[in-house]
Amino acid sequence: MIEEIANLTGSQLENIVYRLFTAYYGFDEQNVHLVGKSGDFGVDVIATSSKEITYAVQAKAYSSSVGLAAVQQIVAAKAMYHYDQGMVVTNNFLTKNARRLAQANKIAIIEGPELLKMLYEMNGREYHV
Repeated sequence: MIEEIANLTGSQLENIVYRLFTAYYGFDEQNVHLVGKSGDFGVDVIATSSKEITYAVQAKAYSSSVGLAAVQQIVAAKAMYHYDQGMVVTNNFLTKNARRLAQANKIAIIEGPELLKMLYEMNGREYHV
């Protein structure tokens, strides 16, 4: 099943993250922005909830595990721009050390299987492992 998202490009994953915030989590489209520019500390999507909680998301479409750099970037962006919550979303998995760093810094993680399950739910389909 994970093969369904294995070959996503970075842009495709960023658009999926945008859709997750708007269609899955119910954020207003005006409060979700694709960033992905140079000097953004790795932030690809910024979303602000109705309760004014700001999420900075690093989206990583990789064919292998996502390492420490992705988590380090979102930790830096969260501190630099005073975001309330950091998140790493990947079509794959985080390495053990990247996961430990994310947990230590309260960075939310969505890895491949969970992402695929969310996409299925968002599209009204049942997900089977």
